[in-house]
Amino acid sequence: MQRPLRAAMLSATFGALFAAACGGSSSGGTAAGALSYTATPGNDNEYVAAYCKAQAQFQDAMGNALKDPAKLADASQFDKLYAQPFERYVKALEAAHPPSDLVKYHEALVRTLGGIIESMDKSKKIDSLISEAAKIPQPPKAAAARLQAVAANNADCQRSQFSFTGGQG
Repeated sequence: MQRPLRAAMLSATFGALFAAACGGSSSGGTAAGALSYTATPGNDNEYVAAYCKAQAQFQDAMGNALKDPAKLADASQFDKLYAQPFERYVKALEAAHPPSDLVKYHEALVRTLGGIIESMDKSKKIDSLISEAAKIPQPPKAAAARLQAVAANNADCQRSQFSFTGGQG
């Protein structure tokens, strides 16, 4: 597959992947920590702020990765351009404090994303992210709707057009 086409396909997949999720170099540290992750409870406002900030930063990194098609010509660089921002995204989610009714969901989310990072580390292919996207858990609908009400007033959620309910923000 040609690199620009693959990049465009992955960009679209990343957008769908992280809508589904809620509606450094690769060292294995993030995956190892994520696989045994335990969440610290917080509140809706903290969680939405942390989640949407991570989402906006991840989208910015993906956009920057696609700006220079020459960097995408080397497969190892192509994977690195996506793997590192994804690891930073998961690390940011590890630092988020979900409301108490979403602790179990958030732990499952972070652990699943950590497993995807581990697969990417082993295979050295970004395709692991795409093939394992179906494993990403969905939040409870009532909680997602409640978080989306908070997200409607969050600048990072608005900038990234992220929605906890799966639609556009």
